[in-house]
Amino acid sequence: MKNTNEQEFIREYNQVYGEIVSLERKKRGLTLEQLSSGIMSRTTLEKVEKGAAQWTKVEGDTLMLRMGIPPEYFESLASGDELERWRLREDICLLIPGRPEEAAAVIGNYREKYKKRGSLEEQFLLKSEVILMLEQQKATAGETSAAILDVALQAVSCTVRDGWGKGLHPYVFHRGSWRRSCW
Repeated sequence: MKNTNEQEFIREYNQVYGEIVSLERKKRGLTLEQLSSGIMSRTTLEKVEKGAAQWTKVEGDTLMLRMGIPPEYFESLASGDELERWRLREDICLLIPGRPEEAAAVIGNYREKYKKRGSLEEQFLLKSEVILMLEQQKATAGETSAAILDVALQAVSCTVRDGWGKGLHPYVFHRGSWRRSCW
């Protein structure tokens, strides 16, 4: 269990960070729904702005990036678990270009170790898999374009609400398992 000083620090930090997010959001004329869409629920963002909810570093950084603010301007805290996940995702990025088999193994291990993942994490893993599939297709003519597109559509659906594909020409993609929800 966290000690009282650490809990107090986190509470105060959450309040200050939440105030910054709220001020920046309002300054840019964004609604709670617009800023939170695909990152967290509107209610959670409202609680973050009030300092009443905890968020992950990835969520905090993504909120700032969505507002056009480099995340290093307002550093968000990361727990030990978040840092471990971050490092594994970094490893995946570094392995993909030169050692795709190892990257695929790390992705598999990541999925096995962290069964509960947020939409941004799942999107990262799916995008990484698409890149690996494209590289494999280029090298061996292995995966079909439809299978690769299906995984790419799953990645998009992690942070873009249902209905985003309406209006796309029906021959652009086939509807497969991409509807699997990341929410």
